Amino acid sequence: MSKQRVFVGLAVIVLLALAVPLWAQETQTQQPKAEQPQPQSQEGTLKLTVKYAGSDGPVDQTHKLLVFVFDTPDMTTGQVLPIKFETLAENGGTLSMGFTVTPVYVAAVYDKPGGYELTGPPASGCPLTVYAKDGQAPAPITIEPGKTTEISMQFDDTIRMP
Repeated sequence: MSKQRVFVGLAVIVLLALAVPLWAQETQTQQPKAEQPQPQSQEGTLKLTVKYAGSDGPVDQTHKLLVFVFDTPDMTTGQVLPIKFETLAENGGTLSMGFTVTPVYVAAVYDKPGGYELTGPPASGCPLTVYAKDGQAPAPITIEPGKTTEISMQFDDTIRMP
């Protein structure tokens, strides 16, 4: 395992530990805003396939793959909240998400103990990864308006939540 991959993994751990509780609190306390006309932006789609190849157990309705999407590579600072959160209950499953922002950055976590409900960071010991090219820093995923961008991620038990 390269030092750079370990650094990226640790940075994601810090991000999730700091950002997820703030994001969950912010989404619960937001007040509805008055309807105002918004400029029409054409949404692009991210079609994401995620496979967990580790040995901690099966991906199922209790032990899901947690997918966090950010609009900045600075997601590892702990100061940035995810713009979307989704789960997959099928290993190698695919989800589609619409975006008007680009690029986006993705992190995935296997919910080892099960039952994660976005009330804080994923549990200690959960395997995690970020979408990266050649084991480098988080890679941008460009979402083009009106088009679908397909990405696959596979991870194992190499990097874990502390």
